[in-house]
Amino acid sequence: MPADDREGSKIAREFYAVTSKSPVNSLPCRAVDKVSAELRPFCLSLVDPDRPGRYLVHRDGDLVFEPKYAASNPDTFDDDASFIVRADLFFAGFDAFESLNRPNHFFLASPDDKLVLSEFNDTPEFRQRASMTLIRRDIKGEFTC
Repeated sequence: MPADDREGSKIAREFYAVTSKSPVNSLPCRAVDKVSAELRPFCLSLVDPDRPGRYLVHRDGDLVFEPKYAASNPDTFDDDASFIVRADLFFAGFDAFESLNRPNHFFLASPDDKLVLSEFNDTPEFRQRASMTLIRRDIKGEFTC
């Protein structure tokens, strides 16, 4: 991976820190054909609004931006860039994001305030760190979270 992509990955982890106020664009799920009809409305892919074409994917537990044209895992890119929004899963009014191709793995705010992908752990701390609130607004047909 070129140096600028590695740096982009580092930025992505910081960009998605729990305290981030930066918007992110959500698009229809890249792997929609692999999602059951009842889950399709809840499946999405996230892109960096400042760098179109760079999708949020999971790599070795980290959530990073990666361009489709230079994917580190091209065979699984669409699956890696697709997440199911689980509304009210752990707390009413909060969402949890589950990986499409790693069921039972969720976005989690790590102790150093980075977002990572972590396997479900039935503890109050996990449920709290995996619960998020999205602020959505529609811009030209795309949601910005």
